[in-house]
Parts: sequence; structure tokens; C-alpha cells
Amino acid sequence: PLGLVPAMVSGASPKSVAAKAVLANAAAAMQAAASALRDTRRSMADIASEIGYESEVAFRKAFSTHFKVAPGTYRRRAREPS
Repeated sequence: PLGLVPAMVSGASPKSVAAKAVLANAAAAMQAAASALRDTRRSMADIASEIGYESEVAFRKAFSTHFKVAPGTYRRRAREPS
């Protein structure tokens, strides 16, 4: 469920396993946010809240760091005709 394979955690310290789980969770949340931005017209505030951010600003920063593009730009580009 955490997206970790045994080879990733065998012999690893509990802290490193937890860190990998947090990163896997964050990546899954960002993928869910990207899908929502691409496939719905929901507000960024709604999407941010759904994936666990209390602040839209914090969500925008995290999304921009993860995808190297702002969420509004991501949404616009995803909706442009190809």
C-alpha cells in the first residue's frame, strides 16, 4: 500500500523506511492533484484540501516544486488542444 518494494526497505532503518513512505505518499497526493486539475473544474482550494493541505499557498508551492510548473499553468497546458 505504501508503494515500497521489499528491496527498498530490507536492511533499512525505521527512519529511512518512514521517510520513503512519506515521499511515496506525497508523490501519490501530487499525482491525485494533477489528475484533478487536468480532469475537473474544481478549485485549487478544494483540491488542496482534499489531498491534505490546509493552505492553498502551501499546495501551490508543493505542486510547483514537485512538477516544476505552477498548478494553474499545469491546468491550462493540460486543457490546450494538442
